[in-house]
Amino acid sequence: LFLLCLSLLTTFQLSAQAPFEKGYFITNQGERVECLIKNRDWANNPKKFLYQTPAQSTEKKEAVLDSVKEFGIYNFSKYVRVTVQVDTSSENLSNMSFERDPLFENRTVFLKVLVSGKASLLGYREKSLLRFFFRMDDSDIEPLIYKPYKIRESRFKWNDRFRQQLFGQLKCPDL
Repeated sequence: LFLLCLSLLTTFQLSAQAPFEKGYFITNQGERVECLIKNRDWANNPKKFLYQTPAQSTEKKEAVLDSVKEFGIYNFSKYVRVTVQVDTSSENLSNMSFERDPLFENRTVFLKVLVSGKASLLGYREKSLLRFFFRMDDSDIEPLIYKPYKIRESRFKWNDRFRQQLFGQLKCPDL
C-alpha cells in the first residue's frame, strides 16, 4: 500500500509540473526572442507566460499581454495578440438572451492560431466562453458569428451567420 501511494504521489507531482519547451516571442518593438516557454497547454487563452532565455537558463521571467505581439511553442501552439470584438453573450440557458445579434465587447487578447494559411482560423476560450475568429491573407481578424438565442422561454434558435461569412470568403472552384 505504501509503495502504491508513493507511486501515485510521484506520478501526480511529475504530471503537475509543466515543462519548459523551445519557443519564441515577438516584442512590441518587433524583436524575436528565442527562449524556453513554460508549456501550460492553456485551457483558457493566456494573458501571460513564463519563459527562460538560453543565456539565463535558471532565471524565469514573465511576459505579459501588453508587451508581446506573438508567442509560440514550436510544433505545439501559437498565439497572436489582437484587439477584436468578442461576443460575450451567454449560452447558459438561464442567462440566454432573446436578442439574435451578438453582444460584442472590444478586448485585447491572445488568440490561439488553430489553422494557419491563406485562410486562418483562430480561437478564444475564457471559462465557458468559446469563440472563433477568421482571417483571409493579411486582412483584419473578424469574429465568426454563432449565437443561440431564445424566441420563447422554452424555444431556441441559432444565429449561424458564420456559414455565410465563410462561404463569402472561401472562394474555391470545388466549393
